[in-house]
Amino acid sequence: MKKNLILLALVSLSFLSCKEDADKGTEVTVVDSSMIQSDENVDANNEVVLSNSSWRLVKLNGKAIEKNKDEERELGIIFTNDGRFSAYAGCNNMMGEYELKEAESQIKFSKVGMTMMACPDSSMEKELAEVLEIADNYNFDGETLKLNKAKMAPIAEFEIIK
Repeated sequence: MKKNLILLALVSLSFLSCKEDADKGTEVTVVDSSMIQSDENVDANNEVVLSNSSWRLVKLNGKAIEKNKDEERELGIIFTNDGRFSAYAGCNNMMGEYELKEAESQIKFSKVGMTMMACPDSSMEKELAEVLEIADNYNFDGETLKLNKAKMAPIAEFEIIK
């Protein structure tokens, strides 16, 4: 009986601490590609810039990703101009921050979070989350974006959504 009371008290405290963190917590904003205007992701030279752009996932770890016509949203990633990103790979939303060092073509994803809905198959989401965790550089030509780890072959490839 005493063990049950202690267990009940610990569970109650954990819920209270979660509630307190949620009250203080981080605001999560899911970014939809319709929020980004296509003319806002060009610079003064009329070239596409990575910030404030939307990208459709076309390859993940060397495997081609077919566009699912039944899917309401594009599988891919959206970069905002304030250093945040939002990604979607079929069920849950991913979000976090990114930092670019454009001169060196380096990218770093941080504070990555994901909603935790029960999904029939979350293997692609797990793969994309791992890619975001290990990617450290990119190739970008305005039409395609390739995330890489060191000098390995691209671990994810995207095409711009216009």
